[in-house]
Amino acid sequence: MIRKQIIYFTLLIPVLFFSQKKDSLKPGTTTSISFTIENRTSEAKNYDLTAESSNPSIAPILKTGSISIASNENKIYIVPLKIAVEAPQGKYSVFLTGIDNSTKEKFTLTSEFIVAESREISLTTLDYPEFVKAGEKIKSTFILKNNGNISENLILESKNAVIDHPEKILLQPGESK
Repeated sequence: MIRKQIIYFTLLIPVLFFSQKKDSLKPGTTTSISFTIENRTSEAKNYDLTAESSNPSIAPILKTGSISIASNENKIYIVPLKIAVEAPQGKYSVFLTGIDNSTKEKFTLTSEFIVAESREISLTTLDYPEFVKAGEKIKSTFILKNNGNISENLILESKNAVIDHPEKILLQPGESK
């Protein structure tokens, strides 16, 4: 009994401390979602498990697995997830489907979570003069990229320069101009 408690303690405490909160998962990270699987029968059960998500940009790292549960016991099954950088903000689900090896009975467990918004814009210089003289005009070329997962409405302005682009820019996630 003490051995079981030590195993649970050493496995579950890191998961609780290092996993993100379910209501604020960030794009571009790896996290885990846990499911409790119950065996309410009087005999041991073996299940084949399959994990799926409601969005292709959120992928289970281990899509399949198996678990054995003794009679009248519960076990926790942890599904590691990779949330892509381009995963849009919103509410998503992870589905864990289990099939009993002996009876072929099927069950599905669902866990919902929210992917938080991510705002990140990068500005990269493409072309600029290495040396200029005082009073000489400088011509530079830049790329503006939206690395976040939400649309950004930007206003370009400068006190001392001429901008050869419309003043307002709408950048979709992953778009660059």
